[in-house]
Amino acid sequence: MAKILLIIFALIVAISSIACINRKSNFKVLFQNKNLLKLAPVTFFVLFNALPAIIQSRRNIPMINSYYSVMQVGNTFPNFIDLKQTIGFLINENVKNIGDNGLIYPTFILNFRFLNPFLESNFALGIIACTTIMLFAWMILDFSLKLSGAQNAGLTLLVVSPPFLLLLDRQNVDCLLILLLYKSASIYGKSDLKSTFAIVLIMLASLIKIYPIIILGFIFITCRETLIKVFSLLAMLVATFLIYPDLSSIQLFQITDMAGSAGLPVLMAHLAGSMSAGFYLSQSFFLFCILLMLIQFYSKDSTNVDWALSERRSIFVIFGSLILVETLILSTNYIYRLSYILFLIPLIGSLPKKSFSYISFLFFILSIYLSPRSTGLLMNLFLFPFLILLLLFVLKTMNPLSFKTDFHRSYMPNKTNN
Repeated sequence: MAKILLIIFALIVAISSIACINRKSNFKVLFQNKNLLKLAPVTFFVLFNALPAIIQSRRNIPMINSYYSVMQVGNTFPNFIDLKQTIGFLINENVKNIGDNGLIYPTFILNFRFLNPFLESNFALGIIACTTIMLFAWMILDFSLKLSGAQNAGLTLLVVSPPFLLLLDRQNVDCLLILLLYKSASIYGKSDLKSTFAIVLIMLASLIKIYPIIILGFIFITCRETLIKVFSLLAMLVATFLIYPDLSSIQLFQITDMAGSAGLPVLMAHLAGSMSAGFYLSQSFFLFCILLMLIQFYSKDSTNVDWALSERRSIFVIFGSLILVETLILSTNYIYRLSYILFLIPLIGSLPKKSFSYISFLFFILSIYLSPRSTGLLMNLFLFPFLILLLLFVLKTMNPLSFKTDFHRSYMPNKTNN
């Protein structure tokens, strides 16, 4: 309840801030334009995510600690601990293989050691963290300009959700991946050159953490342009060749922590009564699967996942769906991975109201506000009904005959509109 009240309070403060600016004569005309209400998501992000993270890196303030505590986010002072660890991998020349000093990323990341003269400086941590925060602010503002009012309301709440707070407070490598994938989704399909550059960004993300490689495979399967199809295959093969030697070693260090994590291995462990995440078969899990299949079968809209999305927005949903389906089904993830729900925001207003897809999507969003420690089972149960619909959506987009949107050539005029 305290968490919900805090989110409502944050909403009131953000709206009040915009209203105060609106009273100023210099801004009154500007705010008569409804498009400027799209500043709400970035305003929320700056006030209730970026500023607490920046302040916490300099001073240990009890009020900020209480804020994180209410949001069920485990913070430290000083923060940015994941970024510190990543920098440590690079500047420590003894780190050469998976497992050295806790390294669980593909060893390709060690190629960034050419940055060590900068990384070894006292100001590197602060500069990288602040740059990441500014880039996130740009991303949120850029995204909000593409969205409707209802979608911006969802984005506003999302940027102060526990996964986003944890992601920015820890400055995990996923910050870089989200930025790379967002940029690639923004430019893919606008021209062959931009599509090629987008594929390069996705390949780079795959070399840093493996899971974005699924997007390269998806592009190869669904793209009708020979040049882009071949280039995506080449990028996928190069990424696979570079990360393959690390796969078995990374597998040994997979997360099995039940506290603060999400994914099918976590749900199966909860239902089996296990103390560590893993793929356990149990009577409870089978009953859950049967119930889920019955709900899907008797819900008329469950088989119709051709959601009403514009061409430019569908690519964000597809990229986000691919990442969430892969990571939540195949592995255990700390909750900052749920920040990829950002890419699903265009679904708000695109789902039939009072339908199973709509209700399950609400539960999907609600899950990220639950405590992964005290309500971990409930959080994971809320995730999976809509996750199945995302899987069906991805499978349908892989069949060009059943999915109407061709985001691969969205820069081309639609022949039906000529």
